[in-house]
Amino acid sequence: MILSPLLSAIGAPLSLGLTIQYCCERSKALFSSRDLLGRLVDHRTVKVDSGFSTCVGPYHSALPELAKLDLEAAKGVQVRSRVRWVEEGESSSA
Repeated sequence: MILSPLLSAIGAPLSLGLTIQYCCERSKALFSSRDLLGRLVDHRTVKVDSGFSTCVGPYHSALPELAKLDLEAAKGVQVRSRVRWVEEGESSSA
């Protein structure tokens, strides 16, 4: 199979590029969602602190979603840190 090594040589950079592009787009979407949800939680915090009891339920339902987005961001930072270690030729203890 002469084409197989050629296709894998061409396909590897292409798939890496697609993976990086997907990760960048996903990161932008998560950042946007995190920003919007954070502002919503801040707004509801003010309302709850002002005595609006109707905002307590939506406030408490938004907090776990915000925590999920924060956890996702933390995992991304961890992966980027490990990639940086590998690129520099060092090993990560994590």
